Amino acid sequence: MFRLTEVVKNLILLNVVIYLAAVLVLPKIGLGPQVLFMYSPFEPNSGFKAYQIVTHMFMHDPGGL
Repeated sequence: MFRLTEVVKNLILLNVVIYLAAVLVLPKIGLGPQVLFMYSPFEPNSGFKAYQIVTHMFMHDPGGL
């Protein structure tokens, strides 16, 4: 039978947590999910932040699953 490794379980959990944060928490504190999107680090004034290198991998469309 198919078994999930600990790494896969942790990635799924991290996806769920970041998705819920983007949909439920960020709007309540006055931010949109776009703060987690990836912006180009090579364009001046693009809004790039270092944490976006990681968070953009876990972003989904906040309007649907």
